Amino acid sequence: MFYKVMMMIITSNTEEALHTLTLKVLTFKITFIQGENVSITVSQLQGAYIRLMLAKKVPRDIANCLINLFCNISIDEFNATFKAMKYNIRIKIVSMIPKIFCILQSLPILK
Repeated sequence: MFYKVMMMIITSNTEEALHTLTLKVLTFKITFIQGENVSITVSQLQGAYIRLMLAKKVPRDIANCLINLFCNISIDEFNATFKAMKYNIRIKIVSMIPKIFCILQSLPILK
């Protein structure tokens, strides 16, 4: 019982918590992370995205926001990949989000 109550407190899905999480994702900058560590950035953003997805509160422009975030990294490989993706988006932008995370995880710099 104690565990269940604590988990409910920790994983609050109140409107205020979700709104705050949404704002943090939409205003996130990779420079917030020491050394522009892409692995940490991907982990944090993916966790936030999953939480928002489970609560059905994913912002409509999150894919564009993520692409813009990764277009402004000091690593040319990332910039090229995401700039190309940015200009090729024509259909369902939300369907790009899993692809964005897959591309990030497959880049050699993360390994």
